[in-house]
Amino acid sequence: MVFKAFPMKLLIDSYHAYHTQGDEWVIANLLEKVGKDESYFDPNARLKEILKRRMRRKYS
Repeated sequence: MVFKAFPMKLLIDSYHAYHTQGDEWVIANLLEKVGKDESYFDPNARLKEILKRRMRRKYS
């Protein structure tokens, strides 16, 4: 589901910024790079939580 919304290379690059920026910044950056805004998560609220969990698990 996450991989359909965002290209894999973009996810990897953004995840590396997690250490210095935090999860909200990473999510905002992903949305900006694919030309979407925060309202993208209105029908996909679970997607945002999946992204946060994945970042915390992988980089915390």
